[in-house]
Amino acid sequence: MSEVPFEDRVFTFIEACRDQMRVSRGHGYKLVKEGRLEIVKLGRRTVVTGRAIRKCLGEEV
Repeated sequence: MSEVPFEDRVFTFIEACRDQMRVSRGHGYKLVKEGRLEIVKLGRRTVVTGRAIRKCLGEEV
């Protein structure tokens, strides 16, 4: 079984902030408000794609 590429993975908002970007939840919301981090709402859940994380961090996608 092959591993899913980072860009295609989906993280909860908290996982994206804490584990992937190493910022606080409050700073994550600030990035969303500024339009620098794209989120996706799935029902009540807020998720962030690996592609959105890379884009926010300024890495080549």
